[in-house]
Amino acid sequence: MQHKSLILKTCRLILLVPLPVFLCACSTLGYYSQSVRGQLSLMSKRVAIQNIIEDKNTPDQQRAMLKNILSIRRFASKRLLLPDNKSYTTYVDLKQKYVIWNVFAAPEFSLTPISSCFLIVGCLQYKGFFARQDALEFAHKLRESHNDVYVGGVSAYSTLGWFDDPILSSMLTYGKFRLAEVIFHELAHQLIYIKDDSEFNEAFATAVSKVGVQRWLYESHREADLDKFERSKQWEYQFIQLILNTRKQLEILYGSDLDPAHMRIKKTEIFGELRSNYYALKASWDNPPDYDQWVDQDLNNAKIASVITYYDLTKSFTTLLSLSNNDLALFYRRVHFLGSLSKKDRHECLQSLIDRKTNITRCFY
Repeated sequence: MQHKSLILKTCRLILLVPLPVFLCACSTLGYYSQSVRGQLSLMSKRVAIQNIIEDKNTPDQQRAMLKNILSIRRFASKRLLLPDNKSYTTYVDLKQKYVIWNVFAAPEFSLTPISSCFLIVGCLQYKGFFARQDALEFAHKLRESHNDVYVGGVSAYSTLGWFDDPILSSMLTYGKFRLAEVIFHELAHQLIYIKDDSEFNEAFATAVSKVGVQRWLYESHREADLDKFERSKQWEYQFIQLILNTRKQLEILYGSDLDPAHMRIKKTEIFGELRSNYYALKASWDNPPDYDQWVDQDLNNAKIASVITYYDLTKSFTTLLSLSNNDLALFYRRVHFLGSLSKKDRHECLQSLIDRKTNITRCFY
């Protein structure tokens, strides 16, 4: 019965594909086919977490972790007002580190991501593949067109409520704070998702996940863990600021009249400066997070753009929550309203909240 339900949902997804999409190119059809196959394979392997907990053969450590996941899941719906459904109540053993690989790309002298447009979700600033080799082949084609490219493995993602998303074995490698963040983040996507606006969607979910973990730890009376989480977010914020400062430098460079050869030299210098600044910053941290691999390998426009997508508007959403008296219900209503505006208007409104250039009533009343 469960398999039949999966097929019906997938057929419903396929039926929403306009006929011209299938007629335009074999590559488009192939991409949707791999997406459907990957999703069906994933969903068919789900096992109820409660059944694993009750299984006498389940190791104690795994049982404790899964019990914690169900507790986090209940908190998400009851206290954070996130969707109350079967998402993250089942488990899938992937037997690999990542579930999908996202490909980000940007022109050599631009930080504007190359978008990929899909059915239902609209245009995104990346393209995801269930098979790593497919992602690498797509990335190779983008590089042949002289684009900067970044391929990143992803341990979790949301189907926006189309399916009951499972906990994946790849997610269990996260620390206790990060796992809760991911669950809250992906459920936030199910609650509010605006087509064709990756920056808005990711920043909203990132803001919700942060306040979610804060409230979860506070209400669980885990003050020591809350202090550790706050410190880790301070370090993360400092790291993100380095990246945003690098963006400003690159935007100035790309807007200059330098010839391509000299622009490449200056671009390399700016990325080298980012790397040096990171290691200087890391030296000031106590028991720091490890961003070394991210910084040391293939710094380019696409990598910078991948971070901007998630964090550029996050401060706007945390400010909006504060201006909503930290009332999540009111906050969500206001975010829903912003989603009804044009992309230009909603972004201007969010930016104005940070700049304090306008009263909140001008955005919502």
